[in-house]
Amino acid sequence: MSWVGTANSYNESLLAFRGFFGLDDLYTNSSKTNASLAKEQVKEETWNKYGDFISEQNQIDSQLYKYFKKNIWPKVKAYKNELKPKREKSKFNRTLNTIQFQLSRQLKFSETKFTYKNLLRFYNRWYR
Repeated sequence: MSWVGTANSYNESLLAFRGFFGLDDLYTNSSKTNASLAKEQVKEETWNKYGDFISEQNQIDSQLYKYFKKNIWPKVKAYKNELKPKREKSKFNRTLNTIQFQLSRQLKFSETKFTYKNLLRFYNRWYR
């Protein structure tokens, strides 16, 4: 493995990834797009009911994470300053790039024509 990051320091991890691999143009600004669906009350009830068991089962993971934070993360985190910050593309430019990608993708696929041959194919695939 060449690189590792942590979800607890997600933004710093992205910057370190960008610096480590020399990806000047990697867009690193993040916003939450997939918020947790679980309600805070459900999380709290689950932790109150099973917290001891969860902690007991995660002891080795906790030790590994502490080792990572102490010994590995400081070295990896240093890469976040390797690149000079470039001016990020505007949200408008990114939106236009997405639209262009989707249009190009759609143009590569042609619509199925309604012909006798295609009708037979459809029938043979779906109505046997």
